[in-house]
Amino acid sequence: QELSQLVFVLAVLIPSGALAQNNCQECAKMGSEATKFYNEFNNVREIIENFQNNTCPEMEKEGVKDCKVFIKDSYPFVSFALFNDKDGWFKADTWCDPFNCERNVKPADDTNVNCFDCL
Repeated sequence: QELSQLVFVLAVLIPSGALAQNNCQECAKMGSEATKFYNEFNNVREIIENFQNNTCPEMEKEGVKDCKVFIKDSYPFVSFALFNDKDGWFKADTWCDPFNCERNVKPADDTNVNCFDCL
């Protein structure tokens, strides 16, 4: 269930964050800050613990061995691959699609982002 909630947040709520910005540079800043937020150590640790406590017991019932170790060792890499502003979810040319941004647009330095906007 937690995984389906995460997918809901990613698929529905996150793209609305890009629309809260006014141009490519501001939107790229949101992507940059979201990258930091979703890969911050404590946030990654909490997601790992959530998977270990809620998903792994169900997986182990199905015969999957070492789920907790696998999640602990692999999720940080998965998180960074998915949630980054260079090649992942938050790259400007896809994340900021409403603005038709170039892939390598420079994030605005003068834009403040509250990462509750990233949720």
